[in-house]
Amino acid sequence: MADARHTDAPPPGAKVRLERAGEGGRLTLLAEPLGVVRGSFGLSIFGPLIMLVGMTIYGRVAMLGEVDAAAAVISIALFLIGLLMGMIGIEMGTRRYRIEAGGDGLSVHRRSGLPGRAWQWPRESIVAIEVAQAPFNAAGRPVYRLHVIPRRGKALKLMTGRDQRELAWIADRLADALGLGEAAADDCGPSTKQPS
Repeated sequence: MADARHTDAPPPGAKVRLERAGEGGRLTLLAEPLGVVRGSFGLSIFGPLIMLVGMTIYGRVAMLGEVDAAAAVISIALFLIGLLMGMIGIEMGTRRYRIEAGGDGLSVHRRSGLPGRAWQWPRESIVAIEVAQAPFNAAGRPVYRLHVIPRRGKALKLMTGRDQRELAWIADRLADALGLGEAAADDCGPSTKQPS
């Protein structure tokens, strides 16, 4: 059986599709959002729960007729922290990517509920595209992401939380389109770059 990373067909269950502009032409990868629950690593669930705790504390204290400054501050702080966590979770879970690669370089466009972001590099300024393990786990399992490593500056870390095989397939397709050779994490196993 052929290795899916060396074909244009993504691995089963991948939320990404590939488009090519002609034979050997510019490659475009379109990655759909992971969803608010999976893509936010629980922030979209824990945020509203923390908001509820804050409102419950304030409501309970108010019912007793003993509203004091400390209880109000704690309640408002919990509410705002929960609100922020929920908003960040929604933003993370709705991220979609458009990545274009070819002989002239690489461009990455990320859209979500917030204003989009875009990055661009000429071909000669890209050293590697790797799959790396994030410095945190989710539900006791390692979390992976894609790193675009330029000659100068910091690596761009994106697509956090996607399946390791999907990321390896993406890294391999991009490295091939850019003429970088095999992408890092070639066997999708222990050689994957450790947390950074």
